[in-house]
Amino acid sequence: MENGTLVGIAEVAIVFAGFAGISVVLSRRQPGEWTYTEAVRMSCMIESSLTVAFFALLPIVFASFAASPATTWTACSAGLALVTILHMIVTGNRMRRAYAQDAEDRMPWLFRLAMLVLGLATVAGLSLNVLGVVFHRVAGPFVGGLLFHLVFAGFMFTRSLTLLRSPTSGDRC
Repeated sequence: MENGTLVGIAEVAIVFAGFAGISVVLSRRQPGEWTYTEAVRMSCMIESSLTVAFFALLPIVFASFAASPATTWTACSAGLALVTILHMIVTGNRMRRAYAQDAEDRMPWLFRLAMLVLGLATVAGLSLNVLGVVFHRVAGPFVGGLLFHLVFAGFMFTRSLTLLRSPTSGDRC
């Protein structure tokens, strides 16, 4: 895999993290005006974006130490699989707490189911890549895992656009 592709994925992830900052600034809210759901959504977007940026650049670090492609994709896939599992557990728990407090701002159940299925498929693909079964330690499942986190960050960004509305007027920008 070319380094340019991985750098491009990292750049897109950083753009999402930057948009999170812009959303916070444009919302013009005071610290006490944020709901728990909004804070969770924003932190999920930033965490997913930074995860993608870190892991997209990790194979380039391995290449600078002259690691074999099999070693690179095995180590990167193993790390991303572990982070994906942790992300699914932690994010799921935080979202459940957020929805218990703010039932009106729930994500559609179909999206939650799709993210669960895609997350489990991502972990399965990364695990098979680590074991050398089916994928034989290649870049494809790793890039698929990066894209899963990027899609999640993108969805959190679209949901966070509701932060751009004025808390007093209810209008959206």
